[in-house]
Amino acid sequence: MRRRKHPSESEIGASPENIEENMRKKKFGIEPTTFVESVESMPESGSEPTFRDFGLDEQILKVIGELGWERPTLVQSRMIPLAFEHKNILARARTGSGKTAAYMLPIVQRILQLKCSSDGSTGPFALFIVPSKELAKQVRIFCFVFIFDEILH
Repeated sequence: MRRRKHPSESEIGASPENIEENMRKKKFGIEPTTFVESVESMPESGSEPTFRDFGLDEQILKVIGELGWERPTLVQSRMIPLAFEHKNILARARTGSGKTAAYMLPIVQRILQLKCSSDGSTGPFALFIVPSKELAKQVRIFCFVFIFDEILH
């Protein structure tokens, strides 16, 4: 029979948000650097962002155009700038919302920068750990078919 864990003194009387944050720290061993509580709709600040607004390399923008991606999705418009700032990001969104591209595009940008550097390094430049075979396949396709075959070869 398992005993129920008693809350620590710091958790007694703590708000649900603080308890959730403490649990994340214990579970993942990280402290998120930025919290975006809820992203439901685009801000009403004029025009929608474009992929060019993120400062992506022209080669990446060319492939994005060939894929027919016109504008970043909501999750991409929020995650990509944070990724370029080297923030820890924990995102949850529906299937097909663009999460994979949101974290892959900044990584591909960085790989291009490393590949063009003069230090002669051959890598590895990135390691992807994903929770399922389906997502691993999606990441592989994104890397090798859509980006690396077009840009790096």
